[in-house]
Amino acid sequence: MQVQVYGSVAYVAQTAWIQSGTVRDNILYGESMDKIQYKKAIKACALDKDIEQRLKYEWRTERRIQLARAI
Repeated sequence: MQVQVYGSVAYVAQTAWIQSGTVRDNILYGESMDKIQYKKAIKACALDKDIEQRLKYEWRTERRIQLARAI
């Protein structure tokens, strides 16, 4: 298999873990709210549809979720 890249490439190691709390707590991980970054994280983790359709209290839902975080 070959891959052609037009531009630059970066490798970012990721570590995943499970943390209790609300969906919002898991995304913010103790940081202050930045609405733009928060929405980007939701989209990058493909949580937007889950939050809208499956979680009764949306981002306030107490849920153990696993997110990959770049370190």
